[in-house]
This record gives sequence, structure tokens and C-alpha cells, in this order.
Amino acid sequence: MIRAALPPIGLDLGARFIHAAQADRAGKIIATATMRRLAHDEPHSAEDFERLCGALYRRGFRGREVIVAAPKSIIQRSTIELPPRESGAPLDEIARGELARQANQDPASFEFTWWDAPQPPRHGAAVRAIALSCAHEQASALLDGIEQSGLKPVAMFTPSTAAAVAVSPPAPGSLAGVLDLGWSEAVFVLRSASEIVFERRLNGCEISRLVRTIAGKHHVDPGRLTREIEAGTAPGDAAAVDDFREHYRHAVRDEMRSSIEYLRTCDGQYVPMMITVLGGGALVAGIIDEVSGATEIPACPPPAGAGPALAVAAALAAPRDRFRIGEAA
Repeated sequence: MIRAALPPIGLDLGARFIHAAQADRAGKIIATATMRRLAHDEPHSAEDFERLCGALYRRGFRGREVIVAAPKSIIQRSTIELPPRESGAPLDEIARGELARQANQDPASFEFTWWDAPQPPRHGAAVRAIALSCAHEQASALLDGIEQSGLKPVAMFTPSTAAAVAVSPPAPGSLAGVLDLGWSEAVFVLRSASEIVFERRLNGCEISRLVRTIAGKHHVDPGRLTREIEAGTAPGDAAAVDDFREHYRHAVRDEMRSSIEYLRTCDGQYVPMMITVLGGGALVAGIIDEVSGATEIPACPPPAGAGPALAVAAALAAPRDRFRIGEAA
């Protein structure tokens, strides 16, 4: 468990918004803040964090220590094949070399983690693994920007680990699904009581790309369409907002159905008991019902508290023994 002199501040570094939360020692959320970024297509900068510090002060946050969910933009996701664990081969070394080869990078230039994925039917001797990596250069630039603002990062987690700890651990022997519907990426994560066992990016479910497509189709401003989608109102652009919602629901539905169908064909039992839907996309009308219907698994928003958009920040701020599932970068 991560301990701090004062309750830490959880930061979820999204593309459009930075979400922050702070909890007391009992785990009750005592402060929240959401700051819209001025340049959501650019890397997070020192200016972002200087503005964030002002927002934190105004909303009553205390202390300077932060636990960070890294931006999805600096995390690389890969599928690699490795020898079986019982082979005695140096798996970490092999995994690092394969990731370096795929990205044409120096093997010493990044941090990474990997885990065995659910194995597809009729797989060979090699084991399929999922790997996440983060380049030192990008991580250092991000952490330098945070420190320049006066904040003190004490840990940084991958977005998938942060999303996984946003829901309560399932009972031993069971699995829980977490669907993180973000602006730039939608990711489905499957976790056990102690580890992530599966992760998949949902193709075609990026809100940003769909907004641009629908805005072009209806000849409306993408920025205004985005604001109306987020606000849940559509004065003047009702047709475009309805079109977005329909296409988004269908895209997420189809990708989640495909994900669960794949898991049902794999060795062992990899079907979650419940799917919790997080992120800004969780607020799109009807999306949770679509996920539940497509997968035949109950789907729900996060437990009462901060809400879908702030769920990750709130989980990172909670001073509970929840971080053993993953590792800090």
C-alpha cells in the first residue's frame, strides 16, 4: 500500500480533461476537480499542471503528493509470443527484446510489463502474452512537467491498472470486467482478485474520431458537437448528437460482443461476472444497456461516488490496499 504524509491526490490524465480526487483516511472522497485541457491533441505540458494547481487550490485539495494514471498516449500495447513458463527461458529478456524489435527502439529505453493472455483455441507451444511499455523519454517529460508545477508524483500507473483498481476486487476464482470508454481510446480490461488477465483495445470506438466523422457528415463544428454530447443537450444539432449516440452504441456493442465471444472460446474460464463501465463514454445514453445485451453479462456504472468520469482518479486517491494488482512505472 502506498502511504503519504497527507492523503494523496489521484490524477487521471485524460486527453480532454484532467480529473482529480482526494480521499480521507477512511476512503471517503473529500475533494474532486475536473479541468478541461486547452490543447487536447498535444502532450500534457507544464502549463496543464500549473492550471491544475490553481484548480486544486480552489477546490480545497490539501498536500502536493499525487498518484498518476498515465495518459493513454504514452503507453504502447503489444501482443507477443513467448516460450512456456516451464521452459526455463529468460522470459523478461525475451519480451524486452521482442518489444524493442517491434518498435525499433533501444531495449534499455523503456519500461514494460507483460502477462499471459487467455490462449486462443488450438494454440501452439508458444504462449501469447500482452505487453505494455512506456518510453523513458515520454515518462520523464510528463513527470518533469508535474514536478515543475510544484506537485510531487509518488507513483505512476498504466491506464489499464488504474481502471482495474476503480472497481472492487472480485471474489477469489471470479473475474471482473472493466470497460474504460475514453476520448482517444476505449479499452476492455479483465481482472482477477490480484492481477489483470486480459486487455483489449476496442477498434473504432474512439469518441474523438467518431465526433469528427459525424461532424463532417452533418456539417457542424466538431467542438460544439463535442460540448453538446458532453452536456447531454443538442440545441440546433439534435440530429448530429443522435447520430453520434447511435453509431457509438453500435460500435461499442459490436466490439464488446467480439471480445466476450473470443474469451468464451479460450482455455479455462475467462468470462467476467460483471462489467463496470467507466469514462466519459459511460455517460452516453443507452451505452450500458447495449454492453449488457451484447455480452449477456450484467453491466453497470461504477459504485456510487465520484461517477464514471472521476472513478479512476477516486480509485487512485483511495488509501486502501488496492495497488497490488499492478506495478508503478
